[in-house]
Amino acid sequence: MSQFLRGLGAVILLVSATASPAKSAESLDAAVAAIAQRFVASRVNEAEPIRVAVTAFVQSDRKTTQFTNLLMIALTGKMVQFGDGAFRVIERAQLETALAEIQLSDVPIFDRDTAQELGKFLGVDALIVGEITPLSDHVRLDARMIDVETIETVEQAYEWVPLTPTVQRQLETLAIVSRPRVSKGDQPDPRNGIWRGTGTCGDLTIGLAVSIIVTPDDKVSAMQTYYPAKQFGNGESVQSGTLAMAGTIDPATNEIRLLPGEWINQPRGHGALGFAGTLDPNAGVLTAQYDHGECGEINLRRMN
Repeated sequence: MSQFLRGLGAVILLVSATASPAKSAESLDAAVAAIAQRFVASRVNEAEPIRVAVTAFVQSDRKTTQFTNLLMIALTGKMVQFGDGAFRVIERAQLETALAEIQLSDVPIFDRDTAQELGKFLGVDALIVGEITPLSDHVRLDARMIDVETIETVEQAYEWVPLTPTVQRQLETLAIVSRPRVSKGDQPDPRNGIWRGTGTCGDLTIGLAVSIIVTPDDKVSAMQTYYPAKQFGNGESVQSGTLAMAGTIDPATNEIRLLPGEWINQPRGHGALGFAGTLDPNAGVLTAQYDHGECGEINLRRMN
């Protein structure tokens, strides 16, 4: 975690919801660009870029609409455009894949208590979340950057945009949220979801979050994220990273075998290793062994 994320405290902005904007951006594109540039400016004196993901915005009435999704897409693009050297931005497709997999386990991913798990699963230092507030003739856009370690707001920005007929239609059109189920019956497969815990390799204990999807033919796709397990006193030695994996599971014995795929984010000092073991959906426990003689056991529990 960079000094920026450790050093800044929460910033609280108190603005009346009925206040008129002092100024308004000429367009939605200009407003989103200004928000991205505010985040980039906050990192101007930092030597190393941080990994960040832009999540879906929500409206003040907690609805997800075409407009909220448009903001996520637009801000992701602007962060990539302006953030070179300051941020490494998770691509939207990667984020949506991760969110879909997390939703399989019915975890409230935008709840404060699980935002940290999402951040660790993605291998990012910060999440950008946002809210929009429509008023009589303008829409207020609020964006916050959250440190995934402390869940504190470390930077924020806001802009106003005119409430045009096009924006009004987008605000009124609910987005269809797809939550795929990969199961053999009406109930979700209890093997699907996020399995979290630790693994050992050499003298290091590593934090792990493994997202698992089992298809009806017992094929497995997964993403394994590494992160510092600081409770063991060696957190500074571990770099965060995310590895795609694939394999199979025996429905009779629950023996699981996962092979490494492509790195989504390769940390320094980590090789791509597979593992084999047993996934017990009833006990909510996954125990396995890495495919390397110097690495030890993996012990994970399913997030409920």
